[in-house]
Amino acid sequence: MIAIRLLRFQKQYYSIVLWLILPFVLTLLLSTVPNKTIPIGIVDEDNSDLSQRFIETLQQQKAFTVIETNYATALQQLESHQLDSVFVIEKNFKTLVTTQQKARLLTSISSNLSLFHESTSNIVLTTALQLVGQYATIDVIKSMQPDTAIDSNALIAKSTAYMKEKSILTTSLHMTNQTAAHTISSSFLIWSLFATLSTLLASTWLIKEHNTALLLRAPFSNHTVTSYFLYHLTMYMVLFFVMDCLALYQFANISWANITILFAFRLTISCLSACLALCCHSIIRFYQYSLLLMTLLLFTSGLWVPMPYQLQLLQPQIALLQQSITIWLPISLLSLVLLLKRKERRYVNH
Repeated sequence: MIAIRLLRFQKQYYSIVLWLILPFVLTLLLSTVPNKTIPIGIVDEDNSDLSQRFIETLQQQKAFTVIETNYATALQQLESHQLDSVFVIEKNFKTLVTTQQKARLLTSISSNLSLFHESTSNIVLTTALQLVGQYATIDVIKSMQPDTAIDSNALIAKSTAYMKEKSILTTSLHMTNQTAAHTISSSFLIWSLFATLSTLLASTWLIKEHNTALLLRAPFSNHTVTSYFLYHLTMYMVLFFVMDCLALYQFANISWANITILFAFRLTISCLSACLALCCHSIIRFYQYSLLLMTLLLFTSGLWVPMPYQLQLLQPQIALLQQSITIWLPISLLSLVLLLKRKERRYVNH
């Protein structure tokens, strides 16, 4: 079988190499320079001098790209994954800070792809509590020197400069090796779409070899038609999985967890592509169904149109980013086995 497959690979060398490297190359071409900062949205509903000072403090964080906007725009950008997180400064922010009240200073909003929400929330909350602590210190000084006029703004400015100089209460964001190893970038979503398209286009061999010549050779072969298809399908899947691991190294991070999820994704799209090819009797019809399937996957991937959470559970690409396995994996495996068994019975009857 290996010799037969190698002979066929020699005849289809250029097309096979094209489908293998196409997702990797297209993703490299379409991927922009990765943003080294985390985009967060700030909605200032207090519009006070203290809230503006708070925003300016956040803008000094090298890890953030702070975008000040309104509530509706912030939610729209969050749903389209332009922002990692959104923080709303409540209307009574200044009053709560100056009276040292910590409840409901901010409201944080995240999406299903807010990879850094927990870290950014800690930094934003620390910055807000820093303001509360400064005003609490001022109240203590005023109580100790009731007859002395104290300029609160000047005292806060001096304390802020001192804390910045001495790195007191300074919070920085960085990813440890363990955290980075389990993080999959959004560029991987683009790659996964191209990988699905490439897998579909490469699956035309199932239609080409599902012909009368194979039917005539089947009774004289040592292998059943089912084992023949499964063996060659496995060889294709192994070749693609090697390129998948290379893409994982380039666009995400290598870890056993990511490799496991990637293998589940490869198995899912390979089985789905094989099922679609086995159900089609012509390549033209297969291309039509493939185009329809890719259009559906593209619009449900969340790149442009936000999708409800229930529909995201059925999306293989989103499952890859969320490091989960969709229900399509067992369905595609079972469907492939049933289709091959059905084909086997047809060949036996002939």
